[in-house]
Amino acid sequence: MVLILVKKDWIAEIGGLAQNLLIKEHSDTLNVAYAGRVQTEYPFIFAELARAGEGKSFVPVHIPVDAIRGVFDLTEADERKLGF
Repeated sequence: MVLILVKKDWIAEIGGLAQNLLIKEHSDTLNVAYAGRVQTEYPFIFAELARAGEGKSFVPVHIPVDAIRGVFDLTEADERKLGF
């Protein structure tokens, strides 16, 4: 599991599409998106973002590089705490 720090502006731009994604508030300007797989496809980051709700389901998304502030790998213990 990978955590991606994304600008809230980008979340606002995609509007209602973000409602089904597992996204948590991180700070005044950033949100955290949870992804199963991430790969660079400049000028985007391709990520399989986790959907909100029950079960492990992911949606493929291309996030503009300028909307990302950090990408972090989780340990297996951290993944279990989140239910993945």
